[in-house]
Amino acid sequence: MEQTENLYRNVNVFKRICASLIDIIVVLFLIVGLYKIVLDPLVFNFTDYNEVSEKYNQKLAKTHLFIVDGTTYQLIDKEDYATNLNYFYHTYLEEKGEFEKGKEYDKSRLDSSLFVEKDGVIYERNDVLKASLDSFYETQYEKAVTYAKQDKELNSYAKKINLYNYLEFFISLFLSCFVALFCVPVWLLPSGKTIGKLCLGISVLDSKENIQCSKRQLAIRQASLLLVELGLSMILMFIPLFITIGMVVFSQKKIALHDYFALSYTIDDKGTLTFKTKEELEEYIKEKNKPYYQNDTYTKSAK
Repeated sequence: MEQTENLYRNVNVFKRICASLIDIIVVLFLIVGLYKIVLDPLVFNFTDYNEVSEKYNQKLAKTHLFIVDGTTYQLIDKEDYATNLNYFYHTYLEEKGEFEKGKEYDKSRLDSSLFVEKDGVIYERNDVLKASLDSFYETQYEKAVTYAKQDKELNSYAKKINLYNYLEFFISLFLSCFVALFCVPVWLLPSGKTIGKLCLGISVLDSKENIQCSKRQLAIRQASLLLVELGLSMILMFIPLFITIGMVVFSQKKIALHDYFALSYTIDDKGTLTFKTKEELEEYIKEKNKPYYQNDTYTKSAK
């Protein structure tokens, strides 16, 4: 098949990288669109996400360690550390029957030499630097936040919220990759083109016959890309991805791992023709090899 191979020009590595980057951008746009426009409303309307989120934020607000605004929360201002830490240890935790942490907090204050006890009440000393007090309160606040987030009920709410968020993300990731990297090249665009390949003029051909790949080949090619190079890479520390990059850089036809499985390769569309069947290709070569005066009009674009 030397004559057919000479018809095509392999795609250089830079062009393939650029096409891949365009595909990544397309996938990211799809992920954001699916996540925000489709999955978020479904989760909010058909699960208990809102109820769980509300209970979670209410419980956070009750600790006085967080400022809760609707469905979001943030840490309190440093100026409020002293008052709110005292509430957390001596009201919130004591209401739950946890007295030991409050005693530990009081002991930490006295051991720091920044406080003094008078009539059973602990006061800040007047002769200490504000910076020393701020540093003490920051340390104690971080510890209090850790205690708060160890609460079993709060943890159960957080885990459920995270589960919904992870499910939304992975579903949107899967659907985005499936649409952009499987449906588009297999069913929607010709010659195995993704959006990136379409923008940069790259086609996929059968490596044995040098004609356009069948739907079955394209399905194998794109499934290999999704399952082996992307899916397994997440499990095997990106080893399959590094292998495919090495193959593209060093192989003669610049084939990737998914090309190897599908018996395909990529070509540069510029100045080349692609053929759907072996007969069309052979007829084109036959006409091309005729003397000039015998050539007919077949050599017009055969795309």
